[in-house]
Amino acid sequence: GKYNKSPKMKIHQIANLNIAHEFIKNFYQEVGIKVVPGPEQINEGDLRAILGLVWVLILRFSIADIDEGGQSAKEGLLLWCQRNTAGYAGVDPPGIQNFHTSWKNGLGFAALINKFRPDLIDYEKLDKSDAKAAMA
Repeated sequence: GKYNKSPKMKIHQIANLNIAHEFIKNFYQEVGIKVVPGPEQINEGDLRAILGLVWVLILRFSIADIDEGGQSAKEGLLLWCQRNTAGYAGVDPPGIQNFHTSWKNGLGFAALINKFRPDLIDYEKLDKSDAKAAMA
């Protein structure tokens, strides 16, 4: 479609987003994400969809082509996460295994914050059975 320079109506905004969506939807497949958010979700401010989009763009344009010591940047980042969360109860064992399921309970994220900014989160006092609520 044609790009609208001043989209005031929602239909025009979504049409513009659809142009971008067509361009980037292949990036999701490249990084192994099966569910691609639609332009409507982005337009409605769906935070999960927007953060997913930002992550895909970071992977695609910032770190996907980096190769350090035979490891891709994504593998290197995963190794960094594993090293910096080692020994944290609820995270290790089994440790950070991937960028999907290992983050669902919030403990990996809390451990990383505590590692570098212990003044922000007292990891030992977190309710490990409900980390999402504890971080809220």
